[in-house]
Formats: sequence, structure tokens, C-alpha cells
Amino acid sequence: MIGKVILEKDAIMMNTSFQYAASFEELKVPAGEYLIYTYFDDLTIRHEKIYVDCAYTEYKGTVTRGNVGNSIGSEGEYHPYHYSYSLADCFLHEHNMIEKDFWNKRYILDDAWKLVIDEVESPIDEQRGFLLGIISNPGHEYKYI
Repeated sequence: MIGKVILEKDAIMMNTSFQYAASFEELKVPAGEYLIYTYFDDLTIRHEKIYVDCAYTEYKGTVTRGNVGNSIGSEGEYHPYHYSYSLADCFLHEHNMIEKDFWNKRYILDDAWKLVIDEVESPIDEQRGFLLGIISNPGHEYKYI
């Protein structure tokens, strides 16, 4: 578990992460808390620190439209993928600033993790840059599901 997102009010979410481009499922997701998680394979150890490479949010709701097999009114799930740097930005600002209705969601980072700014150097032109990330917080216990 990386953290959670709190949905302040009900939301309609469009899931297009299916095999075919025209496949979709629209969910009405009720207000509440939703888990942000990652898999063991999506963690990297660098400089004796555990880095999150990517994560997912587990939304559950009621199908309102779709063409992938779930009937209207049935329960459905949506697990959007997050790059670690964009998720870290959501935790930093507590909101996803690029979403249309960004005040509707509040992001909270679990105590087992912390945000970090890493300095990187481009191997191509040796330019210096900075990258926001999520790393393990030493001394805190991780939550598993």
C-alpha cells in the first residue's frame, strides 16, 4: 500500500484499459477512500533505498455504460496506472492538478513512504535535472494486501 485517494463526491470514471481500442466501461464511483497500491515487481532498489516505479488506484463502482461484458447496474472495478513521478506530484499537492475536477480527490501518502527529489544527469548531453519520486521511509512498517 502506497497511500489512498479520498473521493469527496461521487464521480463518473471512464475505463478504456481493455484489449481493443473501442472497448470501454463507465463506472459511477461513490465518494469514499480508495487504495493506492503497487506490486513487488514495480519496486526498484537504488542506493539502498526502495523506489516506487509505478502504482495503481483501486476504484470500485457501478457500471453505467460499456461494451466489455459487464451489464449495466453490475459492480465493476477500475485500476488506473500511475507513473511514480506524477503520483508523487499528486501526494505533494494533495490533488491531481491536471484533472478537470481536481478538487474532488485528495491524495494521502502512507507513513511507510516519503517523497524525494533526485538529481539526475542526462547521459546524452550531461544536463542536470531533478526527478520527484516515492521511496521507502526507513523504520516504518509496510502494509500488504
